[in-house]
Amino acid sequence: VAALSMMNSWNMVSDRWLIIPYAVVLTAMVCCAILRKDKTTSASFKCAILGSVLFMASDNILATLKFHNYKTVWGQIIVMATYYLGQFFITMGAHRHEPAIHHHSS
Repeated sequence: VAALSMMNSWNMVSDRWLIIPYAVVLTAMVCCAILRKDKTTSASFKCAILGSVLFMASDNILATLKFHNYKTVWGQIIVMATYYLGQFFITMGAHRHEPAIHHHSS
């Protein structure tokens, strides 16, 4: 998702080589959050997923606004709201983390 959204701005960025690594890092962040399933509490998992998706959305909206030269106050508000909410939920995910307890039958 991040890669496709960022690629939409490909022709508008002079330093194009930066888009792919950044999209990979954003995608890896969401994948790492997904991989936490069954390794932490449900609350921690859900917060981390929500936070990483909101953070990715913030960057994608920001890129769209910047590279397509959209000037809107609402766009800036949405970018900052999704950014701060993303950071909040990522932090809450870390704060609520407890290793999952797996019971093994003997």
